Amino acid sequence: MEKLTGRARLIDATATARRRLRCRSKATVGISCAALVLLGAAATSPNAQPAASSGPIRLDNGQITIPRADVGNVNLASLPLGDQQYSSSPQRGKIDLCNSGQLQPANDNTTLPWIHGATWNLTQKAFVSGTVSWPNATFQNQVQGATRTLSGNDLPVGETTGTFPTSPTDPAFAYRPDPSRITPDSFTLRVPATPKAASSPTCVGGDVGVTIDGVALLDGFDANGRDAAAQEVQDTCLGHPNQSGYHRHAMPLCLLSKDSGTGPSPLLGYALDGFGIYGPRGEHGKVLTTANLDACHGTTSTVMWNGKKVRMYHYVFTWQFPYTVGCFRGSPTSRSIFGAGSNPGAGGTGPAGPGPGAG
Repeated sequence: MEKLTGRARLIDATATARRRLRCRSKATVGISCAALVLLGAAATSPNAQPAASSGPIRLDNGQITIPRADVGNVNLASLPLGDQQYSSSPQRGKIDLCNSGQLQPANDNTTLPWIHGATWNLTQKAFVSGTVSWPNATFQNQVQGATRTLSGNDLPVGETTGTFPTSPTDPAFAYRPDPSRITPDSFTLRVPATPKAASSPTCVGGDVGVTIDGVALLDGFDANGRDAAAQEVQDTCLGHPNQSGYHRHAMPLCLLSKDSGTGPSPLLGYALDGFGIYGPRGEHGKVLTTANLDACHGTTSTVMWNGKKVRMYHYVFTWQFPYTVGCFRGSPTSRSIFGAGSNPGAGGTGPAGPGPGAG
């Protein structure tokens, strides 16, 4: 296990004791008292499920299970905060944002107890409660010739969501409660079945792809240019709705829980340029970080693609910002999942075309 130095030594016996006190206080009811045995520290919430150092990591009082192989040496208690980390050209660790001028000023100053200066703590985050099923969810992935067609209604197939709008009785209501409802929103995307790199990368803004359960995937920002995974309160799969539909900005935790492997991660989604988006484990099962990837948040390695092992370029979900696509390495056939009628990032009204991630 990696030796801790400097600020990382905050996770020691003293910090563990402080966490125990916070988890027991009424002020933090509903905030994740995770049974996280990461770097040897374990919380003692009565609702947390104990985990051995080789067992899964459990968050939100055991409601979220993350295979330890998908975390590796990443410190989930100290993730870099991605607020305003955008650029006008491809840069590792930033989003090459098409229209940064569309970012909206933040209109609240809510204090989120899991944000600590330039870092945030996933293990402390509040998650929207609920296990809502969607039996009418649809998603199809069809390849014909040189084209892959992805179609669905933006409801998660085989997965549940939290209860939205956020209920006043939900402890997460104290932190930027989501007023939107989850509603179906049909889409059809046609992307290259065998994507190729463009002559140069291009910017992103708003929509970046679709996950394998048929849910829209947006870039790592909210409508204010803040780190959406840290600054927004989402459900246990890191999803939530806005006025256009349910979507995610970062690691789909519910999809990770179904992968118990130790080799390379499986495919978790498709980007708008046709390239696959895979889980955090690379070749030989190594957990990849932003530092291991290129400026578009991708790499070239051997992955399963269309049922065969293929060495190809692909994007990677990571625990660190920008979490997924930072720029398009290929040529996107569309800039919007839901068509030209979507509002590009204005006021957090929807997953949209060439504008910042909305809500």
